[in-house]
Amino acid sequence: STLPALRDLLHDVEHGLLQMEPGLSDLFFLSLEAHLWRLMQHGKPVVALLIAAYVRHARCLLNEARLIEAQTPASRALHLMSQCEQLDHRWLSAIHILAKGAAEIGSRFRPLQGVEVLRDWLPVAMRLSLTYEAWFLRDIAEYLSQTRSRSEAVRMSEYAVRRGMGIGEDRNVLLSHALVLLNVGRSSEAMEMLTSTPLLAWDEAQVLQQKVHESAIWARALHGTGHAAEALQWLERAHQLVEGHNLWQVRARVYALHHELG
Repeated sequence: STLPALRDLLHDVEHGLLQMEPGLSDLFFLSLEAHLWRLMQHGKPVVALLIAAYVRHARCLLNEARLIEAQTPASRALHLMSQCEQLDHRWLSAIHILAKGAAEIGSRFRPLQGVEVLRDWLPVAMRLSLTYEAWFLRDIAEYLSQTRSRSEAVRMSEYAVRRGMGIGEDRNVLLSHALVLLNVGRSSEAMEMLTSTPLLAWDEAQVLQQKVHESAIWARALHGTGHAAEALQWLERAHQLVEGHNLWQVRARVYALHHELG
């Protein structure tokens, strides 16, 4: 429980060096957050560690397609961030999660609310990290592509690709651009990108949320280019992920896509 030990623990968690039983991850983070909170109440300088714990907790929940639950630690991180003079760029993951919640949680999709959150924080991302700048830009482009601002969405997505390539985010940048192209009706271009870029080959090691997301992208691209049978195979992969892991928060979206393409 010494501060150096806690810093080392958070470092290992953030870099995937600590092996954790998935079923116990919530208990681990709640225990850690409670411990850090008590230390902070006793005047210990642990605010940055507590923010990092909240952000990592939120990311783990999102990776498991638990966007609703991820809002709580992300909101707590944001509250503490307002008390800090200096921000760690990694904390901006909380903004991504809150924007995703603003757009996607509820009975109807609200892309412009997600855009609003991201645009408020884009200047901070631009100041702190090129990686997060590109991430926020592509998120904004994805949301805009589902509104009437389709031309703006494509321009912003192309700019995000130029900003984000070569900084370790290449795969996500390209997948995001493929999604924008699908949303604006340019399926052939999206399909060409998916099939001609080795980086975009299926990776079984991806987290659950990402595997469902990518399955849906492949299904839409294949269907849009006349490969209905192959599209259904990708939809079945998404369906198996949802049912096999009880990903109830994305179930409706996968079923809606199956109805749309079926």
